[in-house]
Amino acid sequence: MMGWPTRGDGRPVVSVVIPMRNERASIEANLDALASSDLPRERFEVIVVDGMSDDGSAEVAEAKLQKMGNGRVIKNQKRITPVALNLGIEAARGDVIIILGAHSAVFPDFLSKNLETLDRTGADCVGGRLVQGQGDTPLADVISVAQNCPFGSGGAAFRYSDRPGYVNTVPFGAYRREVFEKVGGFNEFLKKGQDAEFNFRMVESGMKIYYSPEIRTLYFSRASLGRLFRQFVAMGWSKVFIFYLHPRLMRAYYLLPLLFAVAVIAVLARLPWASGKELWVYSDACILYISLSIVFGLTYARRKGIAFPGKARAAALFPLCFFLIHFGYGLGILRGLLELALRWRKWRRSDAH
Repeated sequence: MMGWPTRGDGRPVVSVVIPMRNERASIEANLDALASSDLPRERFEVIVVDGMSDDGSAEVAEAKLQKMGNGRVIKNQKRITPVALNLGIEAARGDVIIILGAHSAVFPDFLSKNLETLDRTGADCVGGRLVQGQGDTPLADVISVAQNCPFGSGGAAFRYSDRPGYVNTVPFGAYRREVFEKVGGFNEFLKKGQDAEFNFRMVESGMKIYYSPEIRTLYFSRASLGRLFRQFVAMGWSKVFIFYLHPRLMRAYYLLPLLFAVAVIAVLARLPWASGKELWVYSDACILYISLSIVFGLTYARRKGIAFPGKARAAALFPLCFFLIHFGYGLGILRGLLELALRWRKWRRSDAH
C-alpha cells in the first residue's frame, strides 16, 4: 500500500465510524472482527457513535475498545443515523473514513483491501460485496434471504456481482477525507438511504465510486419481523424525499411497492362487499404471491448454500417476510408522498406571506 504510509505523528490512516443504538447482540462481534484486522492497530481507529442505548451496548463497546486500545465511544443525543455519521466524521482523524454498520462483521483483509483499492484506482470512494451472514435463529436466516433475494431487494449489484468497476453507490464505503470537505456531510433529515443520497451528490460533483468484489463484509439481518417492517417503511419514506431532492434518481420500478401497497389496501377495503367472483380473483392472487415467495426464497437459499433445519417452517415464513418488505416499502412511499404534499402546502403558504 505505497500510497498510505504510516504517519510520523501517530495519527491513524483509517477511521472506522459505526453508528449504533441498542445493538448489544451484534456490536461485540463487530468489534472482535475489526480487532482481527490484518492492518496494524496503530494505523486505524474505531469510533462508535452511540444513540443513547439502554441495553448495555455502549458499555460493551467501551470495554472492547479499551481493550483494543484504538477506539472510543461518542454520544449521539439525537438518536438519528445520519447525525451519528456526521458526528463520527467530525471526530475522525484518519485520511480515509469508513462507514460501517453495527450489524456487520468485516473480513480480516477488509481495511487493507479498501486502502489497496483506493490506491490502485484513484477513486474517491470504494466499497464491496455484502456477504450474507448466518443468523442466530431460523427466522433471522429467512429474513436475511428475503432481504438479499432479488424478489425482495430488487437485486442490488453489491449483493451478488463479481464484476469490479465504477458504480453509483456502495455499502459501507471507504471515503477519502477530501470527499466530505467538498460534498459536505450526510443529510440529517433522512431516516434511511442517507448513504445513497450522499453518494449521488458525490457522483454529481464529479467524484468516482469504485466497486470491488474482493472487499467483503458479513451482514446479519435483524431477527425481528417488527423491525424488518419498520426498516422498510422508513426506507420507503426516505426514498420520496431523496427523489424530491434529486429527481434524476427516480426509476419506474420504485413505484412497484407503492402500487402493491395501494392494491392491498384497496382489496382489504373492498372485502366486506366483494362478490364471489372477486373473492376467487383475490384468492388466486394470494396463492400466486405465496407460491412465488416460496420458490424465490428457497431457490436463492439453495444457491447460497443456506440450509434450514425446518424447511416447511422456512417455506411458511418466506411469504410473510416478503410481504412485510413489499408492503412496508410501499406504505413508506405512500406515507412519504402524503407528508411531502402537506409540507408542500405549508411551504407555499409561507411563500405567499
